Amino acid sequence: MDSIALTVDRACCIVLVLCLSCAAASVTAQVSVFPSSLNFGTVEVGQSSVAQTVNVENTSGSPLAITFVEAAVAPFALVNSSCPTLPITLQPFDECSFSYSFSPASQGSFTEALDVFWQAGPGQSGSVQINLSGQGVEPTLIVLPASGALNFGDVAIGQTSPVQTFTLDNASTPDVHVSAIQHPGSPFAHVGGSCPLPPFTLTSIQSCTLDYRFAPTQAGLQTDSVLVAANIPAGSLNLLVSGNGLAGTAPELSIVPGLVDFGPVQIGAVSSAIVVDFENIGTANLNVALIDSVNPPFFILSNGCGGPPFDLAPGSSCQISYTFAPASGGPASQVLSVASNDPAPGGHTLTLSGLAVTDALFSDRFEF
Repeated sequence: MDSIALTVDRACCIVLVLCLSCAAASVTAQVSVFPSSLNFGTVEVGQSSVAQTVNVENTSGSPLAITFVEAAVAPFALVNSSCPTLPITLQPFDECSFSYSFSPASQGSFTEALDVFWQAGPGQSGSVQINLSGQGVEPTLIVLPASGALNFGDVAIGQTSPVQTFTLDNASTPDVHVSAIQHPGSPFAHVGGSCPLPPFTLTSIQSCTLDYRFAPTQAGLQTDSVLVAANIPAGSLNLLVSGNGLAGTAPELSIVPGLVDFGPVQIGAVSSAIVVDFENIGTANLNVALIDSVNPPFFILSNGCGGPPFDLAPGSSCQISYTFAPASGGPASQVLSVASNDPAPGGHTLTLSGLAVTDALFSDRFEF
């Protein structure tokens, strides 16, 4: 070092300074992409995402050219760019923006890497990448029970099965839009549930229910379907309902007497009570849901049935006692409708009648 210092003297310092200056002036060109990745998340098949943008920036201290950007292929697409014509020169810290969208035509995960090529001069070139990703999803409507069927089993003619339920569940990210539901016909019936009237929407992880019952009027296996139309790939779901009507096991109502005639009764008097017997002579439980209310001059003296409504097992019966207490003269009658689950056509009625007479007419008729 001493010999070098003596020989070079101050000139060495000048050379060193010049070399340091040259080294500082030699700057490597650089390009950055921000953000380097665009993730479009989940997008419904057949729909398009919101556009997302990347910026390509010259982060060096010297000009450079963006010479080429690889074209996006479906399901990705370039929708806008601030540098529509390439090549383009970017001054230090200038940038170009590129906006992309994602439009899946099928379900699945998609990725793509686009190379961005740049050149700053002879021997100074390179590339960076724009990474695109997204997932195509389809609305998925799941039905419980998983079989997509309700089997009501054996039900006696004239009886009604317990209610069974379908659950419609949106197990996907996109909304499920239910546009229509076609319910089965008799002897099946839609009797409730939490699903509103169509059209309605089930958002992700949302569900609703459809309730049905089976009330056979004839023997044998009976089937029908529930059609749910929605924006799912298949377009609709076809759900099945079935049940077996059993003959020979039906309730049968007997009303004795069916015509209650109190005969002549004096005005202001009360007739003797007449007992009407309600009996189930069938082979299945009988439910008497309604008997019309009696109106004056007819009255109920006692009610051993406890209703209506009331139930009678096969072979059992109960009694209701009626009286006639006319307040004015002339004939009187009333027909009482009796509603029950007896499948006999026309239903049942009970007729009450009586004749209101004056004292003189009553004495003349019954004088011995």
